[in-house]
Amino acid sequence: MSERGTPDKGAGRLNILTPEGVELRFELADPGARAAAFLLDALLMLIIVVVLSLLGALASAGGDGWSSAVFFLFFFLVRQFYFAFFELRWHGQTPGKRSQGLRVVEARGGALRPESILARNLTRDLEVFLPLTLLLAPEAIFSGVTGGARFAAAVWALLFAFLPTLNGQRMRVGDFVAGTRVVRAPKAVLLDDLGAAQPSRASAGPSTDVAAGPADASATASFTAEQLGHYGIFELQTLEDLLRTPDVHAPETFDEVARKIRRRIGATTVAGESSLAFLRRFYAAQRAHLEQRAVMGERIEDKGAARGRRRRG
Repeated sequence: MSERGTPDKGAGRLNILTPEGVELRFELADPGARAAAFLLDALLMLIIVVVLSLLGALASAGGDGWSSAVFFLFFFLVRQFYFAFFELRWHGQTPGKRSQGLRVVEARGGALRPESILARNLTRDLEVFLPLTLLLAPEAIFSGVTGGARFAAAVWALLFAFLPTLNGQRMRVGDFVAGTRVVRAPKAVLLDDLGAAQPSRASAGPSTDVAAGPADASATASFTAEQLGHYGIFELQTLEDLLRTPDVHAPETFDEVARKIRRRIGATTVAGESSLAFLRRFYAAQRAHLEQRAVMGERIEDKGAARGRRRRG
């Protein structure tokens, strides 16, 4: 299945077709929310730098000549890897992004890859820190800096700052390089009871096959560990996004996704069970399986990691 990320016809929208054939719809983050998230992250970085400065000053007072070098090394690491560290651990979020309900996603529909996160954040020096240094403390880079150089640095910083407002998908340079987008990810209640939830006939429509009925009692049927070993956290989250908004998607979407999952895991079709009922049942079993693996210290990020685990097994 090909992967693609395309803007919706409405402004500020992004449609992503995942490798599983599920179309996810996102609202692109507005520049104001991104700016607020960055300012909060910058404040946290400043706090870290101040703490390190105090530690460096205390170490220097003790006569350790190498302590300053250690401090500058940590200052460099904080500046370079603060964003990448959090986005890797928090699945595309930093403290600032989390406070604003934002996260980074792959525009091609796959799991957010470490190389993409590193690529989008390594450009931040070019976009933010270098022009700000030239503007506020140019002597730290060049001696005898003129007013013209300061003006050029200001234009440079403003150009990159307003770049997300100049393109339809609100991308900064790092997003262009890494193929990522920043989208709104509003806080939502986890679907703990999704497997047991019953869709209403009104939401499903009179002519669809996703309406709940007596056949949904088959949701108590179980899947084998081998069947549940084909997918990881990313695919589970994709399925959750699909099941959270059943009214948005056509019945054919649920039929196609259910067909692909059944074919991949080798599950048989239960007589009278709707596609939506099957997906809810599979979601509940898959989530329980992945949580059990996590308790045992094995975090399965996506189907690639699941495939590697099956080979090792």
